[in-house]
Amino acid sequence: MRRVLVTTVFSLLFGALFQALSLKVPLGLNLFFIPPVMLVFALQFFKPFEIMFVGLFCGAIADALGGFPIGFNMILMLVGAVLLGSFRVLSGRIQAREFVYYVIAISLMYRLLLLITQVVMQNSPNFQVIGLLFGPLVDGIISIFLYPLLVKVLSLLKVFDQNDFFRNRIGLSS
Repeated sequence: MRRVLVTTVFSLLFGALFQALSLKVPLGLNLFFIPPVMLVFALQFFKPFEIMFVGLFCGAIADALGGFPIGFNMILMLVGAVLLGSFRVLSGRIQAREFVYYVIAISLMYRLLLLITQVVMQNSPNFQVIGLLFGPLVDGIISIFLYPLLVKVLSLLKVFDQNDFFRNRIGLSS
């Protein structure tokens, strides 16, 4: 459970930092979205019970920071975790360099699901085409730097084995 709390606090701090920095850029360039990035990491390294709590806590943070009604991202992260877990999308050991592609694909699906949910529930979605098209690419690029930093923080607090992240499928360091 400590991994969940550390990951949640990390996502809160990183999300809040990114939101604060994005105040200086135009609204159309504020493309980073933390839930799909945390969802991919949790699905790869955490147990199902921990994934559920990461989804709830990180979804609540995204709802609070993003201005969504509380519960939108919480439910979407849980649905995404169940769907991706049942199809075993991230069941094998993925190399650290390949995470980018998974983040991009899952971020695109997550954003589409969020848009559909907003259209059905609110009738006035917060929709920008640039965010839908380029947002997953930004999420993937930021995950290149975010994942090793999160692994370092988790390993410093002795709740995660750093070798699990930097080892490829064969067991050799990458």
